[in-house]
Amino acid sequence: MSGLLDSKFENIQAYTEVIQDGMVDLIDAGKMTVASATAFSLSPEYAERMNNEASNYRASPLFCAPADLQPSRKSYVALA
Repeated sequence: MSGLLDSKFENIQAYTEVIQDGMVDLIDAGKMTVASATAFSLSPEYAERMNNEASNYRASPLFCAPADLQPSRKSYVALA
């Protein structure tokens, strides 16, 4: 996913099972407008980064949904 950082694509939306490091980079760069998943699978560095900067992600497009709802776009719980 992080390869999309240098692409012309904007307003990327991801409805997937797992949010990974590259998606965090896309959110931070403003290229990803929605990232919805049932879980996070982050490297230790990205997990620490997200924990240290949690307040920056409160208004971000991160959503977590129960596994039985994925990848539907309805009934999400925001991670705010």
